[in-house]
Amino acid sequence: MRPRDLLTFLHAAIGVAINRGRDRVSAADIEKAEEGYSEDMLLSMAFELRDVNSAIIDVLYNFTRTPPRLTHEQVTAILSGTEKSAQVPDQLIGLLLWFGFLGVQEYDQDDLTYSYQVRYNVEKLRAPIARGKASYAIHPAFHKALQTRPE
Repeated sequence: MRPRDLLTFLHAAIGVAINRGRDRVSAADIEKAEEGYSEDMLLSMAFELRDVNSAIIDVLYNFTRTPPRLTHEQVTAILSGTEKSAQVPDQLIGLLLWFGFLGVQEYDQDDLTYSYQVRYNVEKLRAPIARGKASYAIHPAFHKALQTRPE
């Protein structure tokens, strides 16, 4: 996400360590901080989406307990609410890509790509998906809050 998000996360980890009476941040402190950070990021993203379109504030919660990597068909089904409906606005997926909630992972690559890495050129992110060469990925910042399932 943004550099300030890293600082927010580090501040949260330090806060957890201090509240536990420690002078150093432990792995357990980082894990605990991640839970709160993830919830904060999810709420923040929901509010940002609400500012764009108040009807879509709850759309992020449809990804609760899903795998972190999803095909285009799976994302379409999640957003449609049913496996059989194909009437998901392409705009909604575009918004989730633009805001960085979803990224793209090409099948022959280890790294994920998010909109901020391609100067918010969402069409550049969509191209490998359209060719069947990539899947969507939920940004790791949201995994704890959404309780994503291991792959």
